[in-house]
Amino acid sequence: MKKIGITTTVPVEVLIAAGYQPIDLNNVLVSDPNPGRLITIAERAGFPLNCCSWIKGIYGVCMDCGIGDIIFRDAIDLPMLTLEGNDDFFLNSHIKTRVEAFLDMLQRSRSTFEKIRQGKGETGG
Repeated sequence: MKKIGITTTVPVEVLIAAGYQPIDLNNVLVSDPNPGRLITIAERAGFPLNCCSWIKGIYGVCMDCGIGDIIFRDAIDLPMLTLEGNDDFFLNSHIKTRVEAFLDMLQRSRSTFEKIRQGKGETGG
């Protein structure tokens, strides 16, 4: 079964029926005897030191356990794309969907940044 990381309550029956093995990323992170090493994995991959430790820890769990697909409880405001977990390097439909979603997140982040910047410019702040 292919592993899928979850950070919230989801109907696991659906995931299992789809051929996935659900992994509760929060439990793996907090039960790890050395969770700091999982955060270090993310920082070595380029996450900034001031990024949320939970996000870095979840990323570290995914890399440590070979999990490429994740269901997050909430959207995170950090565009992130990882392709390390893919067995092949061909642009298959799964990778293409992930790249397109990442580019969409970047565009939304850029739009939000521009709105904030323009708003500050108008108020003189």
